[in-house]
Amino acid sequence: MRLTAALLALGAYLCCTGEPRADQASVALRHLCGPRGDAIVDLVRAEARRFLIHPALLASVIALESRCDPNAVGARGEIGLGQLMPRGAAATSPLLGRAFSRRELRDPVTNVYVTARFIAWNLTACQKGPEHALTGYNQRHGCKPSRYARRVLGLLKSVQRRERDS
Repeated sequence: MRLTAALLALGAYLCCTGEPRADQASVALRHLCGPRGDAIVDLVRAEARRFLIHPALLASVIALESRCDPNAVGARGEIGLGQLMPRGAAATSPLLGRAFSRRELRDPVTNVYVTARFIAWNLTACQKGPEHALTGYNQRHGCKPSRYARRVLGLLKSVQRRERDS
């Protein structure tokens, strides 16, 4: 069972654009967030590597959710870089091993960890590609494509075009 999950995660990692280059997280964050992205590039790179997520995909989610602002608070109480809902993070506690408090979710390290882990889980659970998994991340249920998923993937494609043209 663990091997199957690992292979699915590896497939999800490679599905977006193939093997990432080492600097792709920094290129993505600089392109999407400007100087604000420089502050979190190492964190995004480390969590993407830990959960076998393409770093530009994780960077695209963070850019769309919070514009790379670790202090961002959404209209419905979403917190931090990944704009996590405390209820949503609590609901994923079996997946994460424990629940996270509002205070913990305000910490950028914890927030990016939970964001990356939840994206990785959705990529594995949906098994239909990143568009379906991103909808699961955004809506916390279901694996159907959505406008949100298309926006994240659009950001990812803009990063790839910029990288290819440079």
